[in-house]
Amino acid sequence: MTEEQLIALIAKDEETSIEFKQESEKQQQLAEVMGAMANSQGGWLLVGVSDDGQMVGVAHPKTIIDRLYAAADQVEPSLLDRLTVERVNTSQGPTVIAAQIPEGLTAIHAVSGVYRIRINSYNKLLTFDQAQALAFGRGIKHYEQSPLTGLALDTLEGEAIERYLARRLSDYAPQTYARLSRFEILRNLGCAVEESGSFRPTVLGALFFSSSPDFYLPGAQLVAARFGGTTSERVLDRATIRGPLPDMVEAAARFIEKNIRFSLQMPRVAGASLAAQEQPEYPVSAYREMIVNLIAHRDYFSAVPSHLMIFDDRLVVENPGGLLPGLSLQTLENYHRPRNPRLNEMLQTLGYVERFGSGIRRMRTAMKEAGLPEPHFEADENYFRVTLRNQTLPVRPSTTPNSPIVTNVQLSSASQELKEREILEKLPLARLKPRQIAALRFLIKEGKLTNATYRNITGVAVDTTLLDLNQLVELGVIVKVGTAGRAVHYILHPNFAC
Repeated sequence: MTEEQLIALIAKDEETSIEFKQESEKQQQLAEVMGAMANSQGGWLLVGVSDDGQMVGVAHPKTIIDRLYAAADQVEPSLLDRLTVERVNTSQGPTVIAAQIPEGLTAIHAVSGVYRIRINSYNKLLTFDQAQALAFGRGIKHYEQSPLTGLALDTLEGEAIERYLARRLSDYAPQTYARLSRFEILRNLGCAVEESGSFRPTVLGALFFSSSPDFYLPGAQLVAARFGGTTSERVLDRATIRGPLPDMVEAAARFIEKNIRFSLQMPRVAGASLAAQEQPEYPVSAYREMIVNLIAHRDYFSAVPSHLMIFDDRLVVENPGGLLPGLSLQTLENYHRPRNPRLNEMLQTLGYVERFGSGIRRMRTAMKEAGLPEPHFEADENYFRVTLRNQTLPVRPSTTPNSPIVTNVQLSSASQELKEREILEKLPLARLKPRQIAALRFLIKEGKLTNATYRNITGVAVDTTLLDLNQLVELGVIVKVGTAGRAVHYILHPNFAC
């Protein structure tokens, strides 16, 4: 470390990853700081700096270096091989000893049997539950294998277990498992344990085979919402998705497909079917991988639900629990370290997960092939977020209030069909009722639509007409002109006009 680097660290003041100590500090206190930093993000322990950031130096550098190594060895597990100690001689005269605890350690560390973490410049003592949560978060202890004491094994869904076992055991000869009891098979899969003479499902067993896993695991649910626009101010649709994990994966996909836009893709290759094909605004394989990764890698110890958010310009999922130690946003695609290894195995058996962590690569490839931006990943120690962005429709210049609306331009039959096809390709047809599409065809041809005309075309009542037309306005497909009476009519939104 150079003097300039030392001065820059001191200028940051004491924080989560920086601690000032003087020469008189005891080995026990040094060990406690090291253990707390190792359980957090690592950091620097600077001996010879006062609490107010003055470099007072040390008179016996070798003694301090020996004391730091002894303190590192006092931490359990030992940090002796992980600690880096440097002697920094400054131009001002004082000598400062800098000890670095690396970031990304996978163990959890104690001093005299007590666990601590850094919160700003404070070393916080952890309760047993907090230490256990830290172990789950670092992937040392897998929460999926913990027993659920409030749930009896015989309350799990027998049919769901049979369906899974039929898939899981198909690779084994019958004699391999013929003599095993149901409990023994589930135990071998990590779905059950024996505790105090009783058979209990594990967290994993409940997540797959309980009809209501979120009753026992409050975080085992997905809160989904479709927002109007690009902010969360206006909610158009919402759902709380619960149930066994495979059902949640499918339900999340249906929610996305219900709330994203589809366009009609006309055939462009000779020999292909002449029928138009609906294309979603996001590739199916991209949002499929997004959902599966959301379910497979979340921290189920947390009571915070996962979130799925659909905006006009993006699709976002967010999980509680950041990346495991040793993982970074840069290494995600090439280094597979699941938080829930048995859960991933079960999803793989059902065909949802690839064991070797190729999901992110498939997401990137699907978005690229669709001509869309790459997926965007964000993470810290508390959350992980993935965003898919679409290509929003270009906004055409809108009709000015004083410009006339031309409705009597006569087009040839071929030109009219071409115009209709071009407009229909842009519309969110998957979110519209057949009668709304029929009325839109009339609007494309005639240029405007009234309430009475809508009723004549569709045969619905006045209140249904108002609901249908308001929905089309809400979706940004049509624009209402006029405020009351017979002057009220609707035109196609400028975004879709040809």
